[in-house]
Amino acid sequence: MLGKTRNSLFSSLEVKKYVSNTGYMFFGKILNSFLALFTGIYIARYLAPTDFGLYQYASSYIILFGAFASLGLRDIFIKEIVNAQKSESIILGTILNLRILSGFVFSLLAILASYFTNESDISRLLIIVCSISLIFESAEILDYWFQAKVLAKRSQIANVISLLVASSIKILFIYLSLSVVYFSISIVLYSAFRLLLMIWQFQKQGAVIKIFSFDLEIIKDFLFHSWPLIIASLSTVIAMKIDQVMIMQMMSAASTGIYAAGIKLAEASSFLPTIIVTSIFPKLIQLHRKPNFWLRYRQIFKYVFWALIVLSLMVTFLSGFIINLFFGLEYQGAAQVLAIYIWTLPLSFSGMMTVKYMLLLNKTKAIFIRQLIATVGNILLNLILIPKYGFVGAAFSTIVPQFLINTFYDFVDKDLKEILKIKKEIVTFNFFGR
Repeated sequence: MLGKTRNSLFSSLEVKKYVSNTGYMFFGKILNSFLALFTGIYIARYLAPTDFGLYQYASSYIILFGAFASLGLRDIFIKEIVNAQKSESIILGTILNLRILSGFVFSLLAILASYFTNESDISRLLIIVCSISLIFESAEILDYWFQAKVLAKRSQIANVISLLVASSIKILFIYLSLSVVYFSISIVLYSAFRLLLMIWQFQKQGAVIKIFSFDLEIIKDFLFHSWPLIIASLSTVIAMKIDQVMIMQMMSAASTGIYAAGIKLAEASSFLPTIIVTSIFPKLIQLHRKPNFWLRYRQIFKYVFWALIVLSLMVTFLSGFIINLFFGLEYQGAAQVLAIYIWTLPLSFSGMMTVKYMLLLNKTKAIFIRQLIATVGNILLNLILIPKYGFVGAAFSTIVPQFLINTFYDFVDKDLKEILKIKKEIVTFNFFGR
């Protein structure tokens, strides 16, 4: 049975191309995650919980505005490039210019918003510095183009080199005993260098961007279809980052630092579900409505989900040892956070696989509603649980809505009946059933 399954998964050169692409993305994300994790650990130990909390708070604050700036373009852009309905260079130029413009706008809005919230001088300064990075995040459009072309190797070269440079700069800042402000500057340097490297890799492909393209018809079409995804993307980021913002506002910078240390290991592992789903999405677009679609979808869903369950169990049992080993006694409270938060891995994967299928059906409004419910639940639970249970309550506030939306939403959406069957098979340990 396993041999038959293996043959069905890797039976053609085309599928092998996607496996190879996944391999490049996987390898690149592993390097990126390990670099980000161990540099983050080094920074956390150097700054101590209070300054590390300020640093993470400013980063989370900007990521929230970055969700707006991204305009929910990723999946729609990839779909348009794969289907190639219009001139690719015009689409790419138009969307790249749109993304640069949105980066400028939301960078300014982030700075403006910091003057209407109860920020200390140092936290506002960190927010202002970090906000500049939003302008350079237009690099993500070129990253999406590489994903659509199944050329992950090129984008991962840019990602890894830029992170290596940024990590080296952070280590230099630690060696020079510089303040937390300089670590915020390193975020901007990373984004700028990544954009330059993405352009370099793009040019090596001989591809062309019509740099002054600004096709209003394309923009209207993209924004018409993407506005629910903008809200869904924002809701996802809020669900991931609002906890750190609320802990800062309701508790302290030190508590934010301890919580951030606890979730950092889980976030470093989050590339696992993301990379798999992102890499196979172009193939799912091609297979949709073909006889073997559900066979491939079911195989990927089941095997990856259970692998993530096993990983989550291991981390839960070893959380205390892991935190003490990497972060030290100052961050001991983070062990409880890690033991809970690591369960976002299988839940996130389940959610991503469901959302990708919904996107194939153009159910963007349903995606928006689904994610909005989870986000509202997250915020409400944070308001209830943080005052009573502190950062442990914040960790539960992230997990519970994800679990509920991944189990109960499928019952009310008739288009998700097949996915509901797959989830039932997972719960009943039916690996090979249909």
